[in-house]
Amino acid sequence: MYGPSQDSYLVFNAGTPTALIRYATPTDQKDHLDADLGIFAQDQWRLDKFTFNLGLRFDMLKESVPAQHFGAGTWVGARDYPAVSNVPNWKDLDPRLGLVYDLFGNGRTAIKATLSRYVQENRRPRSGQQSVGALPLGSQQA
Repeated sequence: MYGPSQDSYLVFNAGTPTALIRYATPTDQKDHLDADLGIFAQDQWRLDKFTFNLGLRFDMLKESVPAQHFGAGTWVGARDYPAVSNVPNWKDLDPRLGLVYDLFGNGRTAIKATLSRYVQENRRPRSGQQSVGALPLGSQQA
């Protein structure tokens, strides 16, 4: 049940209040996606019964947070935060290697092998979304 200012609420268990959650409102967080880039180059070479597939992927992710001001709320005073750049600033080069051997030389039966490096996206909440670290005690993220 939220209070009238929407910055606090009670958690009930079997009709009994068990927790009071307070938020440091007002907030209107802003962030900027400065660059999100992926480039891939690939080539293939054949030598007798071997085929070589070589590739290289470049990934770049850069974000920043502008200077922000939050007015006073019920539980906290006015707050000012300076701008922060390079949160994050990632650059990755990821190789892709492939090898195919034509077993009988007729193009019908082959032995294949690959070796690659992949980067997993870090899915962090955007402005206005709740982060895992800010979930109320005892709650679960869907």
